[in-house]
Amino acid sequence: MSVYGQTKNAALQAVATQVYQSLNCASSQPMVAQLEAAQKNPEVVSKTKAAGGQVSGQAAGGGYGLQFQTMQLPVSFCQVVALDSPVKGKSLSCGDS
Repeated sequence: MSVYGQTKNAALQAVATQVYQSLNCASSQPMVAQLEAAQKNPEVVSKTKAAGGQVSGQAAGGGYGLQFQTMQLPVSFCQVVALDSPVKGKSLSCGDS
């Protein structure tokens, strides 16, 4: 469990942090399934849009990454990653470019 960085878009980071904190490594539900469900959650989608961003996801090697990103410059972003293999885990990274 790790949290890295910060973005100037506090609203976007708050949504990503909420999703990160909702992931439960001790749950019987796979971490990837938890993160995929968060991506489809209407509240997460609407809060991300209200922050000027969009949310998208992608599976990769035993895990799933959910990206929150603004569309205007400077770009603010956060990524929540959930892993089921080899062990359950999660991370949150945020920044600006």
